[in-house]
Amino acid sequence: MRSGKKISVKQQTPSKSRVQVLWTVATVILLVVVGVSSTLYFSGKLPSLGGAFTGGYQNVTLTDAYVVCEEKARNTFSWRLKNLVMDDHSSRYDSAGVRYKIFINVELYQSRERGAIAEEYFINCYVRADNGRISNFRYGKDSVPSPASDNSNPFGFPR
Repeated sequence: MRSGKKISVKQQTPSKSRVQVLWTVATVILLVVVGVSSTLYFSGKLPSLGGAFTGGYQNVTLTDAYVVCEEKARNTFSWRLKNLVMDDHSSRYDSAGVRYKIFINVELYQSRERGAIAEEYFINCYVRADNGRISNFRYGKDSVPSPASDNSNPFGFPR
């Protein structure tokens, strides 16, 4: 017969300090991932699942900038808008400001009456080249009176 000794088999369990190290490493990795993700999200450069940037365009062209400005002008002036034309001569890319400067000439109706007169206004629209968003949108009217409105000839001399 066998002796009356019981053989106990101990299962090895990880020590308490090893579990703490694993939790600490997991927490640090999680904090790094959250930090990097939030930085990319708030800077507008977090790629979506399709690989495209959600913060706007990747490659903004002069045409893209004009389309954004035209849409803003149509939303701003709605029924008042008679004519809208980009100034091809002055509109350009500003490399120092990393933006497109779009200049638009518009004719706006002053009232809804039939046969209302449209006046000429000018729009300055600046679009960021990195994301295609408008950074500045201003419009105004030419403040210089036309030569016909005062008492002078077309050359500016008195009559």
